[in-house]
Amino acid sequence: MTSGDDLLAGPYGRELCAAIAQEAAPGDVWVRPTDAEYLDALGAVRPDQVAALDHGRFLAALATVVDTAVYWQEPDDDRERLARPEILEALRPIADAVAAHPAAAWWDAPLDRSAQAHVRYWSGEWEPSLDPVDVRPALRRWREQRVEAERLDAGNPQWRSTGGQWWSDPAFSGVAWTTPSLPRLGPVRLYCTEDSMGWDRARVHPVVVDERARIFEVHGPGAWARLVEAYPLEVTYGKRGDWWRTTGRDGRWWIPDWSAVAEDYDAVHVTVTGYLATAGWAVPAADGATVLAGWGPEHTCWLRPDRLAYTDVVEQWHRTRSAEVDGAWRCC
Repeated sequence: MTSGDDLLAGPYGRELCAAIAQEAAPGDVWVRPTDAEYLDALGAVRPDQVAALDHGRFLAALATVVDTAVYWQEPDDDRERLARPEILEALRPIADAVAAHPAAAWWDAPLDRSAQAHVRYWSGEWEPSLDPVDVRPALRRWREQRVEAERLDAGNPQWRSTGGQWWSDPAFSGVAWTTPSLPRLGPVRLYCTEDSMGWDRARVHPVVVDERARIFEVHGPGAWARLVEAYPLEVTYGKRGDWWRTTGRDGRWWIPDWSAVAEDYDAVHVTVTGYLATAGWAVPAADGATVLAGWGPEHTCWLRPDRLAYTDVVEQWHRTRSAEVDGAWRCC
């Protein structure tokens, strides 16, 4: 069960609690407040105001947090302010109320194999392909490319510049992503995609998960660190500039060797709680640190897309405006 402490453990969890506070008690008080005014405003938010919010408002707050996630530049000033002891103390009753809300009841649950959907965004005439194959050979090539890039980048005197590859997932290697669908709102991925390109159309494919699929669950920073330590791949020179900017830490950096992970697990699932507690900061790991970047709450990365079976159902979704969720999606 998600706790208030879980939500206050990471920068994005704290940002979520602050966003929900504004949803629960809207007003001009949140517009450029001084530190003292901000502290008073948080202290004035009552747990019953949080409890009165509907599920759509929780999703809207979650979408706001994901939409502002950055890993290639310095975070905004609110991140530092939300980590101050007095602000954390004011956020604690709000975090407890968020954790107790029915909308958060599933945030720490393992992968729901019965409700997964694959989302394909498209723009104009372009649409990503749908090819559920075994991508382990591609992951091995991905690893070779990372190792070679690390060798070439070693000793780069310009390391403080952004490298342009800030993510810690095996991007562009053929992996597939799924998230569950929420009643009336659609797949979580429609709302919560880091570094979104502003898509307004998507095709949603409900999928059937192979009962044999082996899932690694990331429910917090400890689980992510264990994955990295069990399958380490050093990316110090490739990620140093980006992750130094976003975390303020310089040193050795690691991510999972996804080609090795794929031999033991078919997918990695990051719960909502796991994302909020883990993403956006330097998570200590053996011989250095790591960052969970390029993911999203309740996202599952399928290192073996061939463990998914696509049904005959194909849903067309488009972005619209809604009083329930800003930028809501609707099935058409």
